[in-house]
Amino acid sequence: LLYMNFLNLSRKRTMIDSPYSIKPALQSIVNATTGQVIGYEVLARWTEGWMNDALPMEKINSPVTIDWRSVDRKIIESLLFSTEHMAQLEGRFFINVSNDTLINEACFSYWKSKLLDLLWLVNLPITIEIVESIEDTVLESRWKEFERLGVTLALDDFGKQNSTLDRLKRYEWSFCKIDIKEGDITQEALEFCQTKSISVIAEQVESEFFSQKAFERGLDQHQGFLYGLPFFLRGKKSNEKLV
Repeated sequence: LLYMNFLNLSRKRTMIDSPYSIKPALQSIVNATTGQVIGYEVLARWTEGWMNDALPMEKINSPVTIDWRSVDRKIIESLLFSTEHMAQLEGRFFINVSNDTLINEACFSYWKSKLLDLLWLVNLPITIEIVESIEDTVLESRWKEFERLGVTLALDDFGKQNSTLDRLKRYEWSFCKIDIKEGDITQEALEFCQTKSISVIAEQVESEFFSQKAFERGLDQHQGFLYGLPFFLRGKKSNEKLV
């Protein structure tokens, strides 16, 4: 019944009827000093038919309306079919959840139940990324539930929209991610993260220039194309790179 309620809600938008399918892809997070992979962010990628080309959700060239609740559902369900490969990878998995899922009780309950299944099946550390578009009141209403799940939390895209210094200080975070290409992190925020043992990850590290910029800010945990393209989490094809 919970699944049917979620599906009915998703069908109200046009994405369900599009020719595109949603697949999870992993992007490595590395210790740029040692080169060791320390984790992976689970990205949502759209593909058309049997094509290997994939695009980020926000860059799809289509009139399709993105139903983020459906995206969250499809990604978490796909991960449950990829647990064998996940178990072979070392490190932490970072999974995003949208504001649209969090504000709807049926959608969030279904997503949460699948996340619990995933935690039980893979027995690997999982971090939920709180994206910048999540509203303050929504985050406040769901925070205790996240804590009861036994996952760690990451503040995504610090400095953008709702990912503010106030939000950073208000909750118990394990990670803080910044877009080193288009954004930055203030010295006050850096010092707060150091005091609270919050690991700061530089995203969008696409070249040596941005890697050096991150190092200059004291950041050695990097994520971006400089360290390799994302790859599909799909059994024997899991090492197939995206273009």
